[in-house]
Amino acid sequence: GQGVPILALFPVIFLGITQLVGEPRIALEFTCIIMLVLDMIWYMFLNIVSAIRSIPSEIQEVSRLFGFKGLNRITHIVIPSILPSIVTGSLLSWGTGWNTIIFAEYLPSTSLSVPGLGSLLDKAGYEYGNTVVLIFLLIIIAAIVLSMEAFVWRRLLRKFERYHIEV
Repeated sequence: GQGVPILALFPVIFLGITQLVGEPRIALEFTCIIMLVLDMIWYMFLNIVSAIRSIPSEIQEVSRLFGFKGLNRITHIVIPSILPSIVTGSLLSWGTGWNTIIFAEYLPSTSLSVPGLGSLLDKAGYEYGNTVVLIFLLIIIAAIVLSMEAFVWRRLLRKFERYHIEV
């Protein structure tokens, strides 16, 4: 079956947290954090589980023959084996997190807002109708994404590709 997109749960989570804490501004902040965690965690979790399952049986058998157990097995076999998947999962989570947080900041037509690029996009586009600022903000977002790709993700992927195990 099809899953429900996490962003569709935003109003439900917001209303529930507002009922719990009573203060809508605090509820909005908590809702944004919960949405980020719920949206991002699955990429990490599924990548790590997949990486652990794909450790070749030969490596597992050799690690047992050499007496790798417990923490020793985790630090010398499991962690190096899953590092490429952790980086990939982090990259996917980061991208999803950007989408989620900009959505959460973008909620228009309320007196509540979370400060950030999403709320600035909303104000520039709808409140002020300033396309120059809107384009400038989009360029900033693109610059951040491209910088992260060039200076963080590409380097991490290159660094940990030596741990990649061909199956």
